[in-house]
Amino acid sequence: MTSFIPRGQSFLQPRLEAALLRAGSTHDWVRDVVPRLCDGRAQWHSTQDGRGAIVTELLDYPNYRVVNYWLGAGELAACRSLVPGIEAWARGEGCVRAIGLGRPAWRRVLGDDVDVVGLAYSKLLGV
Repeated sequence: MTSFIPRGQSFLQPRLEAALLRAGSTHDWVRDVVPRLCDGRAQWHSTQDGRGAIVTELLDYPNYRVVNYWLGAGELAACRSLVPGIEAWARGEGCVRAIGLGRPAWRRVLGDDVDVVGLAYSKLLGV
């Protein structure tokens, strides 16, 4: 069920699963992410040496299409090296903006390349 992960890069799967947990367990790797990768609703981008991977998805809003940086794992420099290629691919898919949600420390990592456009929050509402 992980045939979309290039040979030698399966060690990234547990890191991506950990990212899902940190994001509040909104999705499950096997139930939600894998089917999206397999049917094209999500896309796998990785370095050739397997040091980093990013999972994206294309989102259509009423006024434009965006690429969402959904999940990332591996070495930071390796993941950042994927961004120019992802952005070029996304432009070819009709995207006019890239978006992502990350921990506050990402602001320092991303620098002036991005605009902070809001606040993401999470609150358990009791079940």
